[in-house]
Amino acid sequence: MVIFAVLLITILKGLSVGLPRQATCTTTRLGTFSWLMTNDGKPLPLYQKAFFGLVAGAIEAKTNAI
Repeated sequence: MVIFAVLLITILKGLSVGLPRQATCTTTRLGTFSWLMTNDGKPLPLYQKAFFGLVAGAIEAKTNAI
């Protein structure tokens, strides 16, 4: 029983807490960026890519703050 309690505490700390948070942040940011980049197969100018990156980062930051 003691080993189970120590194992549970270990799981709730460190990487086990950080990895789901990082996965959520990354998938939100990349999903938003990919959705914004759809442009009928035409290449986008650099300023639009930079702006879309900023927008995706802002949406991810707002999602992360909740």
